[in-house]
Amino acid sequence: MTDDDVFAAVRRLADAGLYLDRIRGLDGVDLDGDEHDLEEWPEGVFRRIYRRGTPRYETALANGWLAVLPPLRPAPPELVEELEEKARRRFPPLLRRLYLEIGNGGFGPGNGLISLTSRQTAVRRDRSSFGTDRPRIARVLCYWPAGGTTELDLLDGQIWGTTAYRTPTGVPQSFRQGLTLAAWLSRWLDCRLLPPLLVQDGSRWRPGTEAEEREAWQERERQRAEDYYHPPVYDEEST
Repeated sequence: MTDDDVFAAVRRLADAGLYLDRIRGLDGVDLDGDEHDLEEWPEGVFRRIYRRGTPRYETALANGWLAVLPPLRPAPPELVEELEEKARRRFPPLLRRLYLEIGNGGFGPGNGLISLTSRQTAVRRDRSSFGTDRPRIARVLCYWPAGGTTELDLLDGQIWGTTAYRTPTGVPQSFRQGLTLAAWLSRWLDCRLLPPLLVQDGSRWRPGTEAEEREAWQERERQRAEDYYHPPVYDEEST
């Protein structure tokens, strides 16, 4: 997908109020099965949390069961320019358009692109610790619900990940993923984007493939469901 294609597709999701991976359903609707994906608030009022890209989400979308998200507000141009001045580097054109024409964060992968007014939005100059020793200018794009981050290198427009999965002490968790911003968002639009993953390959560690990311994510989801239905039992005498 080109930058224009990606922007148009994100715009359609934003206009429809379906711009995050997890969308609440209507109160009291479609509550059977998969209890670990139910939310209760206030007490006694239940709703389902739908995950974009799943068959259940598509059914909910077709039946009008999704509670659409509120409209987004674009970032002020002066805010974007201020951050670019601090970084001494312009944002990639696609990222600028997303913030200036769609919203000041809160949409997209993970927990959504972070707001430009967030304290965590600062651009930092650092040195990569995975496979290269060149300087980089990194800006956090999003955080993932189960941990981990995705960053954009403003020097060359490449995506970097920080894994939330456990790795041995001494193994750097930050790594280049070989994706541009447009390619990263294209995966998200196709419901193929998952949290960054490092995989041990012989004596070295490398970024996970899409298939490996999917397998790790599915295992985490199975464990989450198992913990919900069969919570750990603690010996009262040991507590």
